[in-house]
Amino acid sequence: MKNVCLSALAIIGFLLWMPVIAIADSGRLSDETIPGSYEITSPNGIIRFPFTIHGGDIRFACQVNGHEVYLLLDDGFMWDQLLFWGSSEVDSLGLQYDGEIAIGNDTNAADRIASRTASGITLDLPGVTFLEQTAVVTPYSSGNAAMWAGSVGQVSATFFKHFVVAIDFDDMTITLSEPEQFEYTAHGVAIPWEPMGFGPWKIPARIGLADGREVSLDFMMDLGYNAQLQLATGGENKITAPKDATPASLGMNIQRVETRGHVGYLAYVTIGGYMINRVLADFVLEEQQDHTFHEAMVGLGLLSRFNLVFDYRRHRLFIEPNKTFADPFE
Repeated sequence: MKNVCLSALAIIGFLLWMPVIAIADSGRLSDETIPGSYEITSPNGIIRFPFTIHGGDIRFACQVNGHEVYLLLDDGFMWDQLLFWGSSEVDSLGLQYDGEIAIGNDTNAADRIASRTASGITLDLPGVTFLEQTAVVTPYSSGNAAMWAGSVGQVSATFFKHFVVAIDFDDMTITLSEPEQFEYTAHGVAIPWEPMGFGPWKIPARIGLADGREVSLDFMMDLGYNAQLQLATGGENKITAPKDATPASLGMNIQRVETRGHVGYLAYVTIGGYMINRVLADFVLEEQQDHTFHEAMVGLGLLSRFNLVFDYRRHRLFIEPNKTFADPFE
């Protein structure tokens, strides 16, 4: 996925069968929607494995049904299923297909992609095996395998709903910790990480606009969006692109619908008390708002300046600036 492409959030966000997240009385997420099960295979109980940035996405090696593959990590929507792009490599995984599903915008049937579902999938990583996972598989004709060349698909809730997920961009490692055993010992801060009600999750932030105003916003979180920040122009906050912003294509979703707008600089972005100056952002044209469903979306281009710890069950995200925090945006 190149840095002008939108993530697969546009796929799963409108899955016609998206489950509702259940909340237990204690404020913790119930186990009702957690996908499958897992077995820790590490002798010392530590689950840690390397990742790379490939095409602007977090990519890691693993085994699916015993076959070596690469997957991407995404959280634009917290979907329970694995997501595979239809390809000959996916055909070789021996998936057990058990149904069909249309994915895409449920307000426009023409945009939906007829896909298949599969179940009984085993996902192996250093230190852990995930069992009885399910998947959605898009067809060859969607062209998704070419859009995300170098991987067979994506993983989301399989990680986030079972474990506390730490992403260290200094060491380029992902660590999975059982929630009951997790204790944060680094030097960052915790910020609220809350569901938006239809799949994505959000964090609070502030932005400094070119016109001198400061605006408080909820940033929709999307690790699969590899630019820094996408803002919807107009709206309640009357956001506009800077006068010197450059007209640009802001990406193409899984249905290959293009979003257009401008690319320009914000004076600053503040997350969890950490201020990042002169942040390059995408500004979506107001007349193209039907291609978006958020006022602000933060992506890997900005989030990767922090080491991140996602505690899904306790609705919190720990952030700590890493060695790239002060690098200029090109």
